[in-house]
Amino acid sequence: MAIFGGTPKGPQGKELKKKMPQVLVATPGRLQDFMSSGEVNLSQAQLLVLDEADRMLDMGFEPEIAKILSQAPPARQTLLFTATWPKAVKRIAEKYLTLRDVHVNVGETEELAANKAVSQEFFRLGDDEKDDKLWQILSGLSDDAKAICFANTKRRIDSFQKTFWSKGFDSVALHGDKPQKDRDRDLEKFTKGECWLMFATDDP
Repeated sequence: MAIFGGTPKGPQGKELKKKMPQVLVATPGRLQDFMSSGEVNLSQAQLLVLDEADRMLDMGFEPEIAKILSQAPPARQTLLFTATWPKAVKRIAEKYLTLRDVHVNVGETEELAANKAVSQEFFRLGDDEKDDKLWQILSGLSDDAKAICFANTKRRIDSFQKTFWSKGFDSVALHGDKPQKDRDRDLEKFTKGECWLMFATDDP
């Protein structure tokens, strides 16, 4: 079962009360909500997985992570997945993993390296040039292309989506202010190929 924010807590709580699932996938904030209300108890958890630990820390979830880990039983297996290995993640690992932990590194060991299978191109542009360049790139793609365009603010994502929609580009926008049902609908449209262009923040 999955529990996450951005959608009403009530229906998820009802599902939990029917039968506690063997596997629970959760975002840190919503999991802590259910732990605080007593609807989730980790005292019998045998396996605890932290995925994207570095991103959760970047988003300010360290207090939630610490509380969740502190309430899980000591006799458990803990798996921690992270794309980067910053000091904050090392601190979490040193504090909550056992002395017999195994560190598996995939790819470069000394420093981060970009995926060599991905072609990258850098454009040095001023703020007033970026939108025109994006238009040139997207309008020049082939008819069977699919594209995801990331931007750093929700307002900018909405602006892009409206602008490109007005120019005849069927597009969807994903960000945290949109209701979960709308995000699910738009993501499904993109994955099914009903819409080829998606604008999104990096944490929709």
